[in-house]
Amino acid sequence: MQLDLKYYREIWMGTVTYEEYPQLASLAEMIVESFAQAYLSDVDLVPLSELQGDYRKALCAEIDFLHTIGGVDAAFGGQNQTDLKTLKTENFEFSYSDRKQKESDFNGMPLSPIARSLTLSELRKQGYLSLKVNQCLRREC
Repeated sequence: MQLDLKYYREIWMGTVTYEEYPQLASLAEMIVESFAQAYLSDVDLVPLSELQGDYRKALCAEIDFLHTIGGVDAAFGGQNQTDLKTLKTENFEFSYSDRKQKESDFNGMPLSPIARSLTLSELRKQGYLSLKVNQCLRREC
């Protein structure tokens, strides 16, 4: 992985605890890598750490997003804060949305809108997306 705890804490100013970091960072890398690979041609299909460019900010944003929605347990299959639909006071009643696909999801995985934007921006800067566009224009995707 190209991200370490020092970068996350000192540069990004992340607040995830030292205990939570390894598990969230691993999951964040898997999600961001899966998202990035969806935009790559077969020739460029390599792990995130081998792609040209710096994806650390995207990974940091994803770590924070996963932490915000409830951590690793809430990320897959569990109820998380993005599922919350209504909340009442007085007798404290809440309900969760029954929506299966959320705007922030990528293939069923929770993906931060910021991580999505940062990843696409870096892929574009490195020239990975221009090839995909040219391929689609030729094939009328």
